[in-house]
Amino acid sequence: MKRLLWVAYAVYLVVFAYLVWDPDPTVAPSAVYHVTDILNSIGIGVGPSMVEFGLNVLLFTPMSLIGSFIFPRLRVADWVLIGFVASFVVELVQKYFLPVRSADERDIVANTLGALIGAVLAWLLKWAQDRWLRSERSERLEAKGLVSRRPRPSASSTRDVSSTRDARPTGDASSTSEAPETA
Repeated sequence: MKRLLWVAYAVYLVVFAYLVWDPDPTVAPSAVYHVTDILNSIGIGVGPSMVEFGLNVLLFTPMSLIGSFIFPRLRVADWVLIGFVASFVVELVQKYFLPVRSADERDIVANTLGALIGAVLAWLLKWAQDRWLRSERSERLEAKGLVSRRPRPSASSTRDVSSTRDARPTGDASSTSEAPETA
């Protein structure tokens, strides 16, 4: 499974590099206008700037989504930082080394948002997988008779510790049933 993830990540990175560093200035705008036309034809009225923002979000989502499974020690915050830095580098390269491409600070925001979305999706998938595996393991152990599922006590059925403390004798004559000693 890990090998498949690495292959998918490598393919993603090649496509990513092509899309962000292709010196042909018509590739990105033609994709934006094509997607805008498709969305408008099915009744979703959006403009090119909104589509461009959305495509930039989608461009960075796989970076952290797939990457979170390859590099499991990285947290959501780490992926957001990686997304921001990678986006910043992309925009710097476009501005200073690809004069026919345009650098835009909105792209940094969209790309960082994409990295956040991918990392959160990965976290949710890992959480769901963990819950499923725990449940499955618990069912196997129960089937073998190694554990039994007891219903968890509800909040109303638990005893209040403070009420039991108040019921104990305090040691003075008024709180005990014995008669006081006489001298």
